[in-house]
Amino acid sequence: MYSVGGIQMVAKHDTSLGGLGGRFPSTRWSMILAARDPDSPAYRSALEELCKRYWKPIYAYIRVVRRRTNEESKDLTQEFLLELLEGNLLGRYSAERGSFRTYLRGALQLFLLEQHRKAGSLRRGGDRNVFALEDADVATIEELIRAPDLAPEEVFDEQWVRSLLDAALHDLSEELSKAGKEHHFRLFDRYELHPPPGESLSYPEIGKRFGMTESEVSHALSDCRRILRERIRDRIRDYVETEQEVDEEIQRFFEH
Repeated sequence: MYSVGGIQMVAKHDTSLGGLGGRFPSTRWSMILAARDPDSPAYRSALEELCKRYWKPIYAYIRVVRRRTNEESKDLTQEFLLELLEGNLLGRYSAERGSFRTYLRGALQLFLLEQHRKAGSLRRGGDRNVFALEDADVATIEELIRAPDLAPEEVFDEQWVRSLLDAALHDLSEELSKAGKEHHFRLFDRYELHPPPGESLSYPEIGKRFGMTESEVSHALSDCRRILRERIRDRIRDYVETEQEVDEEIQRFFEH
């Protein structure tokens, strides 16, 4: 079972992940396709979105493998993102070569080998930065990379999943807000994500804090869990080609 921020995601035999019954939405994989095609009108925006989504596992991997300082690792991260934007890394990617996550990690390994050969000729990001790498996010990643029992590849995958979950939680918050159910997300956050330290809240107890009955708490939390699982699947659909691959990523990261 996988847990982030106090929420245990999916038990191995839980079949309530939701999904679209095998129907794969073509609009998702199109982001990867657009990022591979310089002639696509969405080419630049797709590349920038990919960089925005995946810089955290890239930074985490660099910090572990290269043992560089925080700022040096930021520079290398920006440099690799520029390779994505201006090079042909994505142009060489196809689903037959494996998952996008695996391909990106392999491309990063080759990039770092090349940087090592350059031996100190690192080009500073400067005004060529893709976007700002937020210090608050970097600080959170630093906690992960200090784990002594994680290999670089495991750090990369762990941060990949954390970023995916953070994005799905953002989607959940936005969806509930639009539906006028912001209090449902606050309830979910309090009960599942950030429960009081050393305190186990019952449904009636937390219901009193939110002015809800036990039944209302149960239904609200159930809906939040269901929507979150669906949004996780949606986020995975952004970088895989088939629904089977979505299931494989779910099994790899959330069912152990």
